[in-house]
Amino acid sequence: MLVRTLIVFLLFSCSLKADQNDARLEDLFKILSKTESDVQINEVTSSIWDIWHETNDPSIEADFYRGLESMRTGDLLMAVAFFTRVIEKNRKIIKRYQAIVRTAVTLDALMDSENEENYKIK
Repeated sequence: MLVRTLIVFLLFSCSLKADQNDARLEDLFKILSKTESDVQINEVTSSIWDIWHETNDPSIEADFYRGLESMRTGDLLMAVAFFTRVIEKNRKIIKRYQAIVRTAVTLDALMDSENEENYKIK
């Protein structure tokens, strides 16, 4: 379920500096895949999101954070408008975004597979 939530969020938060090749993410994903502690899962997930939310472009940063805030308050149409402006300003984001979505989909499939395997064992 967590990964599915990540995928939905990724569909809206496109303005990302870090992609799946960011060196900091490798260790975080290793920890995430091995831990069973809810506290550690939340901490690692938060660290991953912090990296994914980094921007180095002031021309998109304001719209990106306005889009996040619009999502948080439930104004999804406004969020889409802000994120569309971000994408229009920086077309390079699309390749990064696609890579992150592929990573999230793969992780979701692996977790589903693992859950099915655990269900069979019990």
